[in-house]
Parts: sequence; structure tokens; C-alpha cells
Amino acid sequence: MDQLSFLYYVRSLPLPNGAEYTLVHHFDPGRNPVSLKVLGRERTRVPAGEFETVVVEMRVRDERVSAMRLFLTDDASRIPVRIESSAPWIGSTRLLLIGVDGADPRTE
Repeated sequence: MDQLSFLYYVRSLPLPNGAEYTLVHHFDPGRNPVSLKVLGRERTRVPAGEFETVVVEMRVRDERVSAMRLFLTDDASRIPVRIESSAPWIGSTRLLLIGVDGADPRTE
């Protein structure tokens, strides 16, 4: 799976606190296995508002990339509201949700 497909797949997994997964679904075989760990739940503030989230750490086998943290709404939609990653050669990146169209996951 490419990165977007992988993110969609992660959103479909049961994500109880402390759960760990080892997946071999990365499109680049050299980056397998991918490890996931559910770090817990927390309230996360982004420009779109505050959300109850489940925090998942994802690690690929690649020395150029450190862990990626996914902050997904803690509901059936599992909308990514924040994604953080870092790589020694580029620095850190943080993607934040700035708006929500349609149903508001904070009220469902």
C-alpha cells in the first residue's frame, strides 16, 4: 500500500490502548515491517478545534525516518487531525486539520 492507503488501513484497525501491530503492507518492501503502537488517548487542539483522539506511533524500517505519530479522532470516523513526523535529513513536519465540512466529529 502507498502512504495514503496505509493511513486508511490503520484507521480501520481496532486501536485499544497499548495495542501493537506489525504489518508488512508498505509499498516499499525495504521499509517492512511497519510497527504500530497505540500510545493512548488525549484531547488534541488543532486550528479546526479540540478533539478526543487516539494517538498511534508508526515506525518503518528506514534510518532516514524517525517515528510518525498519528492523532485520529476517537470515534468511528478516525479522522486524522494531526500528523507529526521527523527525519534527520529534513527535520520535523506537523500537519494539522484546519477545518471540517459536513458532520462535526466533535459532536457525534
